[in-house]
Amino acid sequence: MKTLRGMGLLRSVVARALAVAPLSLVIGGAPWAADLNDRFAFDIAPQKLATALVELSRQANTQVVSDAKAVAAMDSAGISGEMSLNDALRQLLAGTHLEYKSTSNGVVAVGPFGSGAAAKPAADQPMEVEEIVVRATKIDTPVIEAPQAISIISRDQMEMRGVQSMTEALRYVPGTVVDNYGYEPRGYEYVILRGFDALYTGNYRDGLNQATGLYFASFVTEPYGVDGIEVIRGPASALFGQSDAGGIVNRLSKRPGTHVVPEVEVQVGNFNRKQLALDVGGSLTSDQSLMYRLVGVGLDSDTQGRYPQGDRPSMDHVYFAPSLLWQPSENTSITFLTDMRKGNSKGYSLYARRPDGSFSGVLQGEPNFIKYDQDQFSLGYQFEHKFNERWTLRQNFRYARADVDAHEIFPLDFLDERTLMRYSVATQERLDQTLLDTQLHARLATGAAEHNLLLGVDVSRVDADLKLYMGTAPDLDLYDPVYGLPVGAPDFLLIQGTQENRQTGVYLQDQIHINERWIVTLGSRYDWTDSETVDQLAASTIEFRDKAFTGRAGLTYRFANGLAPYVSYTQSFLPQGGIDFNNNPFKPSKGEQYEIGLKYQTPSGRSLLTAALFDLTKTNILTPDLDHEFFSRTSGERRSRGLELEAQTQLTDAWHVSAQYTYLDAEVTKSNDIDLGKRPIQIPEHTAALWTDYAFSGALQGFSLSGGVRFVGERFDDWANIYSSPSYTLFDAAVRYETGRWRVQLNSANLFDKRYFASGSRGSGYYMGSERTVTLSLKYRWGI
Repeated sequence: MKTLRGMGLLRSVVARALAVAPLSLVIGGAPWAADLNDRFAFDIAPQKLATALVELSRQANTQVVSDAKAVAAMDSAGISGEMSLNDALRQLLAGTHLEYKSTSNGVVAVGPFGSGAAAKPAADQPMEVEEIVVRATKIDTPVIEAPQAISIISRDQMEMRGVQSMTEALRYVPGTVVDNYGYEPRGYEYVILRGFDALYTGNYRDGLNQATGLYFASFVTEPYGVDGIEVIRGPASALFGQSDAGGIVNRLSKRPGTHVVPEVEVQVGNFNRKQLALDVGGSLTSDQSLMYRLVGVGLDSDTQGRYPQGDRPSMDHVYFAPSLLWQPSENTSITFLTDMRKGNSKGYSLYARRPDGSFSGVLQGEPNFIKYDQDQFSLGYQFEHKFNERWTLRQNFRYARADVDAHEIFPLDFLDERTLMRYSVATQERLDQTLLDTQLHARLATGAAEHNLLLGVDVSRVDADLKLYMGTAPDLDLYDPVYGLPVGAPDFLLIQGTQENRQTGVYLQDQIHINERWIVTLGSRYDWTDSETVDQLAASTIEFRDKAFTGRAGLTYRFANGLAPYVSYTQSFLPQGGIDFNNNPFKPSKGEQYEIGLKYQTPSGRSLLTAALFDLTKTNILTPDLDHEFFSRTSGERRSRGLELEAQTQLTDAWHVSAQYTYLDAEVTKSNDIDLGKRPIQIPEHTAALWTDYAFSGALQGFSLSGGVRFVGERFDDWANIYSSPSYTLFDAAVRYETGRWRVQLNSANLFDKRYFASGSRGSGYYMGSERTVTLSLKYRWGI
């Protein structure tokens, strides 16, 4: 946690290019193609035409493609009974201007094929491959063209794996370490990217940063309210401003649109988990110029940590996120986004160590004292206006606030060989953040080069205040622990302070396409930052001002066969609070990375394979000042080199596989401390993961089976690299059944309930990994 001294882009992310013409949206698939005269038993409820065609594809076991724009706003009356595929299509398309054809390879194509249609494909014309699109460069960019390693987690993948937190969603991403403090009942989203922390500086939502406070406060993400996640690995300051060297994680909020399928979900699980979730949306006007969406979640659960006497600590929260999309004209839109979350947790995950440093198996908290209560909300908008086909103006705004009231217990020292002395901490914390990002996007041509130009300016203001009290806590016998003894309210005010951070950044980026094969990406940014930290107890104020230039450059070549090798150079910077012996503010840390990689998308669009080699260095890291005790200087350095492999592939229409492997060589290369030449803590050398999902057909049609395996290598627990937590391998599994509007799903993470250490500390204690979790979900979807 930070102390006062330390104050110092699937639907829109993957935003599958639905506008790719003429037939871009593959809405169903099958291991064989049916004849239009074949008969099937259909049961398709009234709903949006796009989802009705998905259901027809599944029930007829036939691949169907559709013009995404043409079907997006249309409804279907549904069909029921045994009939030919011909008759089913006629009934579903009745009252529309759409037609259908069977191509030479047996695929059924739906679109406006008449004389007035904008596109009229031949029956045997091959389908165009849609590309996965990411907002990693603040404009829609095909992932295969981005000269940097990027991973995308879609809404479907999150649901398939039954994720219960943001970190669970990232367990199968290369170059990423999560759960490094084990089970986290408070909602902290601990993430390490390429060996560097991303909790405090790499937390983004809808392209805007989510700040952290002075001690406990941070914004918690509700996974059910997210439509997709982007993980951008490596420095990203050239567009996003101050951030650490490892990269950023961008969460994409659910928002209104014609794609919304209303649903309600009931979920139960072990640890007495009970959750109710609702996601509804639609149009408020007949012309769909005003659309809404409401997302809500209520959770009541226990936590996995358990005291010898008494029940498991509880955890609950409620979440509500209404949003509104207004499109006054074809070229103008504004989306209003807001969310509110109220959470309460009494969970605790830190186990005490014995005097010899060994694991005691005893929680060192107090069940009647520990708490973490957080209220947060945000309000913002995303505005877009297209002046013409070349020029577009965008503006994103968000104001957010979090209020935290927390109680913790920490180890102090040992009274004897079995008795742990403890102390208590109580905090009251407030965090306010205001952000505004304005962008001008232009598509221009100069000779053989096509420019995708982005000019922007963003401003950020973060205000935080903290009161931290200390108090006494009863001693704890590690061999015969007794809990429930009274803990007095901490009354010694140790810290009372405020901090105000301001940042303004101006950035420019140009993606240059040359001869339809070469893509040159150039970007630069200049930032001005200032902060004011007030220690109200010492009546002192520290002011800090800095400025920094960061850049990026990349080159990609797209072969006709789907291969795309690339090379890139990127930079980052991160301000650091505090002063040195001479009262000079610390210089910001800086990162620079060289990366070379290869991406491959199969001609069918079913598979995306990526490989990346990188060399990343972070400088100006704080290290002890050997000439002046209790002071530091910015002369430290860390290096991270590695290989990342990732595969997302659809082996058949029914079988999907994703896999990743990471080799990471991390080392402290400059330091005045014991960590010189050592591996940073909590950073494994090897990680790997595999997930597979198979949808059955025939007599088992409607059933799907999924499974995954995750490996995390050995991690050091101390900076001298003397103690370590051993490697572990975990298995996950899921089975689901879908019929009509209903879906039932059973998920289990850590299927075999392996007990392992997420990390350990010879000083504070041990963090146990997540135990087996089992959830059963029942979901009902209906038409709008």
